[in-house]
Amino acid sequence: MTATAPIAEVPARKTQRRHRAPNGPGKFVTDHELVELLGVPWDVLKYILLELDSKHTGFPRKQKLWGDRRYWPAIEKWLDRQNGLNIELSPVRRAS
Repeated sequence: MTATAPIAEVPARKTQRRHRAPNGPGKFVTDHELVELLGVPWDVLKYILLELDSKHTGFPRKQKLWGDRRYWPAIEKWLDRQNGLNIELSPVRRAS
């Protein structure tokens, strides 16, 4: 009878990234930082990003100027629209 070793989990990164702001990722994020922000495993997210980047979905693209990172506020806005949160408040009218 042979014993099988349990499958090891990938250890969490223990070193602080020098480029990261002390309070979390900045406004421009890498695809790997999206894993943390979205809570989707990398082995799932990489295929989703390939699909989103290959079609005209409006999903924010990587910007060379910012080190091949995506603009996080635009990603949030895109996600909100995709999930039915496209409610924009109209200006408040004052009673005359």
